[in-house]
Amino acid sequence: MENNRDFDLIIWGATGFTGDLVCEYINNNYEYNELKWAIGGRNQNKLLKLQKKLKIDDSRIIIADSSDKESLIKMAKRSKVICTTVGPYAKYGTYLVEACVEAKTNYCDITGETQWIRKIIDKYHSTAKEKHIKIVNSCGFDSVPSDMGVYYSQKKVFEKKGKYAQMINMRVAGAKGGISGGTYNSLSNVLEEARVDKDVRKTLANPYGLNPEGKQFGPDKPDLRKVIFDKVSNSWIAPFVMAGINTKIVRRSHALIDFKYGSDFSYDEATLSGKGILGKLKGYFSLIPIFLATRKKGSLIKKWLTIFYQSLVRVLLKKQELADTITYDFI
Repeated sequence: MENNRDFDLIIWGATGFTGDLVCEYINNNYEYNELKWAIGGRNQNKLLKLQKKLKIDDSRIIIADSSDKESLIKMAKRSKVICTTVGPYAKYGTYLVEACVEAKTNYCDITGETQWIRKIIDKYHSTAKEKHIKIVNSCGFDSVPSDMGVYYSQKKVFEKKGKYAQMINMRVAGAKGGISGGTYNSLSNVLEEARVDKDVRKTLANPYGLNPEGKQFGPDKPDLRKVIFDKVSNSWIAPFVMAGINTKIVRRSHALIDFKYGSDFSYDEATLSGKGILGKLKGYFSLIPIFLATRKKGSLIKKWLTIFYQSLVRVLLKKQELADTITYDFI
């Protein structure tokens, strides 16, 4: 990659909900002489509003379109890294990956779309290696805490015991908010594709579906699909909506480091819902967003339950005044 590019980083989808948060963080934590970065999107008016809010120079506004590959290539050639928050990625992300590969530009995203990641791996992994660039998926809530949590936990276990843990169970102990609109749309799109494509269903059903070919094996079974009592945590646990992608990312990372923790290493995720009958009920309540995402688009039950669930979540959050944090326990 050439060192004389205009920017170190371009945030693509800067005016969206997540993109705006990324821009705000970078703007508050880095001087421009430390990190030369710019904002990118297709709507010039929205970008100008964001530019004014961030108080950055208008030369740092990049206009392109997800459906216009040439505009994406032109953008990619100006930066060392493109960070994209535009999803669903299966609909809006492939051209950008192609553009980055062609421009020899590093790429990262926050996708949780397993089926799309599989397609990107199959089509671009080898070429990216040949061009010495990086394509890094799932760099957000899914799946950084899981992937780096396992890495850190195993590092500490090895320092203390001289060997790696054979099993890690990740439990989400607390969280504020629900599924964002972008995440909800992405999850719905994954399930829509699964309904009509058997290869997508096969990837989703395989615990090792993102592992390299020839390394899709191990002791793990499909992710939790019901509410059960977990003796290890002494609590009721429920399916974690992000487990379907997080667990596969962790297993792929493990395969890419040649099964450093052992070929029998096991990993799973779930949400802690508490003890007693209230804990069990809370576990069933947590299944509502997963149930909604699996309903067909336009169904009345999906429409009305979505309104009810979102209203109830807002009431509970306001009443409990939960901290703006996500808490994990690695067991």
